[in-house]
Amino acid sequence: MSVTPSVFDTQMKHLKDNGYTSVDLTTYVQIMKGETDGPAKPVVITFDDNNLSQYDVAMPTLEKYGQMAVFYLITNHIGIKGALSPEQILDMQARGMDIESHTITHRVLTLLPNNEIDHEFAESKKTL
Repeated sequence: MSVTPSVFDTQMKHLKDNGYTSVDLTTYVQIMKGETDGPAKPVVITFDDNNLSQYDVAMPTLEKYGQMAVFYLITNHIGIKGALSPEQILDMQARGMDIESHTITHRVLTLLPNNEIDHEFAESKKTL
């Protein structure tokens, strides 16, 4: 699913104007379980698949409204044409974004044997 930059801006403005604060998924789960305090209205914003517009469009909009997001990256797509570069990923992390694994290759996991699924997860996390 994707939206135009103007729709994304409207969505982020709505969150800000209505008191929502974005957090990473781990923090959200801890808040919901009552294990930690957090903002009154936590929300998790996520992105998948290393699209360059996540850096060029989404990042400035997130920062404009004081929000953060979780970016799930396909590790063998890092640095290819039209995708996020290692430098951009490091910059995103330095600016408060959460960088997480979205496997090595983005293959359909339900079609893979368990050992290949384990490899997809373990090696992508190791790369990041």
